[in-house]
Amino acid sequence: MIEYANNSYVDSKRIEFEVLNMETTNLPKKYVSEFDHLFSFHAVHWCKDIRQAFQNMYDILRPGGTMLIALLKSYDTLEVCCQFLKQDIRTAPYMRYNRAYLSPFHSSTRPCEELKELLNDIGFTVHHCDHQEMTLTVKDVEGALSSLISLVLNKISCDEKEELKEDFKHVYEEARVKYRGDDPRFCINGERNQMTIIDSHTLLIVYAQKSMSELYK
Repeated sequence: MIEYANNSYVDSKRIEFEVLNMETTNLPKKYVSEFDHLFSFHAVHWCKDIRQAFQNMYDILRPGGTMLIALLKSYDTLEVCCQFLKQDIRTAPYMRYNRAYLSPFHSSTRPCEELKELLNDIGFTVHHCDHQEMTLTVKDVEGALSSLISLVLNKISCDEKEELKEDFKHVYEEARVKYRGDDPRFCINGERNQMTIIDSHTLLIVYAQKSMSELYK
């Protein structure tokens, strides 16, 4: 993605694209207090050490700098599919220690409070934090399945993935609500009565700011 961005959109005066592990414990000095705004969408929940990630975000912001973050709280369909994979003898060995598909707030009953407490402890002032239920209409079932399989079975060979595809598809479809798309918004190529799957997940959205007092330290 970075290579594509640099080839397509780089502007030496305005825009540069670089790779940085946001969980690093050795943040390069060139990034410290260098950014006014930070944005991250559907990414932070992949971090295993989310506190370190947010600490680095705090450190790269200038005093008074802001961040807008949207991260996954829960994804029911993915969880159901992964439970299936953990119970299948063909895939269980790959799933035993794989918790990467779960958000650190997946099981929380008070995710906003926990996220705000974490950010406040680091030094952020949280101006807004809430969670939102998001509903998607999935027409491209094959595409969605390919994404899920690639996500949770990235160590399995292509041949084995193909063998699992039909079973996985059945579990995926059963996990979601299905209905006939009589509403023209849910038609494919103008044809009615196409099967549509309703997929849902919960997002945590937070807007926070680094203290201005950092200027005087």
